[in-house]
Amino acid sequence: MYEWLEDELAKVGTPKFHCVGGRGPLATGVSRATLPPSYVEFLECFGEARLYRELSYWKIGVRPKPVKEIINGREVFRIGHYDSNGAYFDPASGDPGCEWPVFELRGARIVPAANSFDEWLVKRSRTAKRTFSAKEWRAILVGPAPFTAEELKIVEARKRFECVVVGTAKNGQWQFDVRNNSRGTLPYLTLEVVWKDGSLIGGVWLPVSHVRPGQRALVAHEGCKGASLSDVDIAKSPDPTPSDRDRYWEFRATSQ
Repeated sequence: MYEWLEDELAKVGTPKFHCVGGRGPLATGVSRATLPPSYVEFLECFGEARLYRELSYWKIGVRPKPVKEIINGREVFRIGHYDSNGAYFDPASGDPGCEWPVFELRGARIVPAANSFDEWLVKRSRTAKRTFSAKEWRAILVGPAPFTAEELKIVEARKRFECVVVGTAKNGQWQFDVRNNSRGTLPYLTLEVVWKDGSLIGGVWLPVSHVRPGQRALVAHEGCKGASLSDVDIAKSPDPTPSDRDRYWEFRATSQ
């Protein structure tokens, strides 16, 4: 049923563009007999899946275990997402062990999206692929070019930057104490912002071009919308790789 995805996984040369949990049994505690066959087969083939990465976000996600939610008084089970819309099964819409339609949350409403899980996945995969141009898709298949010598210098320089959260200014901006222990300068320093529960909220990009080698400076940033410093943990993002260089503003000067 999912040969098309197996084929795509084999062809894509960009690391982490598709992330699957590997073959294995259905998640513990889930009754195989009651769930739609196409969903069960997917989990047995791939496990948890995140597909079609753009920056630090995957357009499609499939959960290894349905999560019960109540939406407008309706009991549904979240099985994944497309873009920012959650994807759901409604047990009342089908018989146990048969295919169930997939619904998506649009605003405050649950609306039909496909007649079955496999139909939904094919439909949303096609939609996701159309968001990439032909040139971008060829580059995804080929995989990223290795770092240039100049980019490698940036990778090494950012390892020697230190950054500590100082607090919030009166104007609401987040403040950071930045120390440059490298031999050069960077246009920006990419930081990762994570909710206290461990889920990724996003990132901030500190303008640090004025912080010269051996110097330290107080750098302000407007922060992440809807988050306060007491709600999140902030750390320097992991070392970049060629496949995720687009997430790091440190390379912006070299890509223009």
